[in-house]
Amino acid sequence: MAIDKTKVDALMFDMDGTLWNAMDSYAEVWNQAFAEYGQTVKITGDDLLDGMGKTLEQILDMICERFGATYPGDGFLQRVDEIEDVLLPRMGGVLYADVKEGLAKLSQRYPIFLVSNCGVNGLVNFMEYTGLRQFVTDYLTYGMTKLSKADNMLMLKHRHQLQNPVYVGDTQGDCNETHRAGMKFVFCNYGFGTCADYDMQVDCFKEIIDYFL
Repeated sequence: MAIDKTKVDALMFDMDGTLWNAMDSYAEVWNQAFAEYGQTVKITGDDLLDGMGKTLEQILDMICERFGATYPGDGFLQRVDEIEDVLLPRMGGVLYADVKEGLAKLSQRYPIFLVSNCGVNGLVNFMEYTGLRQFVTDYLTYGMTKLSKADNMLMLKHRHQLQNPVYVGDTQGDCNETHRAGMKFVFCNYGFGTCADYDMQVDCFKEIIDYFL
């Protein structure tokens, strides 16, 4: 392994593709928003896979380009956030195997942080639906700060006076941002993306638990 676990003092996690799969719920959020803006765009969870790890602005650009949607203009992404706040606590997603039990165990040894490119309340909705809030020390999203993942990682690192946190994610973008922040990256190859230059790779969440504990 390329990560010396004896030096790790915190674990930071991506959400989508790393801890759970909520793609069908996200697709419903986007479809409702487009319908409210008078468009007939209908996407599926699979259609959003290439957008995972990206900001809402980047996902919107991708949808408009691929599905011929008209760029809906000001207020649309705020409406996406509002619809998500209604639907996600009800529809939720599916946690990957061993995530809930694993975070409970890991949190006894390491402070646990969440960093995602989702909207303002994306991580709050996730934690409330899954019951994982009790295991999370702190969290940041792109919607909260309008900063990149690297900047949000560094903000948490400085805020909590961490020395060697590790980030766990599932895309090349996650890896790039982690390395830009000067941190080590654990690649979850069961997620939504690929990665060429990870520091450590796992095939399932249980491998994270076994290695760091």
